[in-house]
Amino acid sequence: MAYTAARFGHVMFPENVYEPALKCAELLIDGVGKGWASRVYFSYNGSTAIEIALKMAFRKFCVDHETLLEFSEGRDEKKPYCG
Repeated sequence: MAYTAARFGHVMFPENVYEPALKCAELLIDGVGKGWASRVYFSYNGSTAIEIALKMAFRKFCVDHETLLEFSEGRDEKKPYCG
């Protein structure tokens, strides 16, 4: 079991909430995000945060300008899409 556990960099439990992170997210949304933010994204490091921020901004731009591309074209539907 230790071998299997060591193979994963992280494990997500989406049905569980880490209370300090939830409180921090609520404070951010009610504070600096008041009036415009509805979600909080926590990242492991700066480079991942920048990558995700750019992807979010690009998607928002595409939605706002009705230029959202169909990402499923040309890919195998049986394989998961990451990123």
